[in-house]
Amino acid sequence: MRAKYAHRLSQLAKNPELVKIESSAQWFIEIMNYLASILILLAASANLFAKEKLIVLVNPTAGGGKAAEFYFKDVKPRLATHYELHECLEGAWLAIEQAGDELLSYKGIVGVGGDGTIHQIYKALRSSKFSHEAVQKLAIGHIPAGTGNALARSIFHETCGEASPYSAKALVEGIALGTSRPIDLWQYETDVDDRGISFLGLSHGVISDIDIGSESLRPWVGSLRVYLYSVVEWLLNRHYDAKLTLYRDQSREVYTQPIREIWAANIAFANERVMIAPESRFDDALLHVMYVSAADAGWLELARFLMSLALADVHQLPYVKILKAQALELETKGNYQITIDGELLPTSVKRLTIKKFPVQGRVFEADCSNL
Repeated sequence: MRAKYAHRLSQLAKNPELVKIESSAQWFIEIMNYLASILILLAASANLFAKEKLIVLVNPTAGGGKAAEFYFKDVKPRLATHYELHECLEGAWLAIEQAGDELLSYKGIVGVGGDGTIHQIYKALRSSKFSHEAVQKLAIGHIPAGTGNALARSIFHETCGEASPYSAKALVEGIALGTSRPIDLWQYETDVDDRGISFLGLSHGVISDIDIGSESLRPWVGSLRVYLYSVVEWLLNRHYDAKLTLYRDQSREVYTQPIREIWAANIAFANERVMIAPESRFDDALLHVMYVSAADAGWLELARFLMSLALADVHQLPYVKILKAQALELETKGNYQITIDGELLPTSVKRLTIKKFPVQGRVFEADCSNL
């Protein structure tokens, strides 16, 4: 080895030009390595600061047809500063189909509409090729632009509490910040082989009859349809034959009396005004079941119940029971309405079960800092 270096030094001593050539070559190599490292750093920085992707599903019929205008004028400018937006006005299935194999690379999906829009998002995610993984990974945001907006209201309640006034702007800001939290989801299965996923809950009785029965009034009176149709239901004075079985901690409770209403809630609010399950939390793994027996609620009590829905204090009525369950089974008689997340199930359904979905979802939080 020593002889090798001695020979090389002897060559350089006899030909000094070799020193210049080798020095130039080494300098060139070092410059190229330096430039390559800069390019690598620039590429990494570009990837680091690239905007995350967000799917925005706008329901053009929500809010009396004003949801799209509201989104493009008041919501999009704020979200566009933080996200690369992929917008769709033609349904959740198309939005997810357009995302294709890149679906899991998105930060989340925002629904601009009512609770029906959110229900469609969860159904489409569950039916996608990524199914449970997509439900678990993608955060869901709700920009309230529908009639009920229960998820939006419950997100605000869960994040900010009730000390601050409810604000849709706080929900937009929360999506812009990108923080999210887990939410329990539920799966249902019926005796006619209809099955699906739920974030809001089940209703059977006077509330679901009002919700579905008043749909024909929506184009003319909007959200007032609910209050107007409540008068119709009060005059009809209906009760419903149903058997409700609740399961919790290896125990079972069975209720067989005719009822006025059963509402199994996963979240605190039934709409933007009515808190139906004040103790509900997004990740408590419980259904909070509002149970109103016809034996406890006669015609006058029914009137008070319907008025309390309008005044948002229904859970305080003495004949309104709030039960808690980890799963339930409902059996009904007659052709009355059963709704999941406000969406009508086939009238042929006479029995259904609800239990916890195998994975949790995620929802964007509200930003309470500027309230």
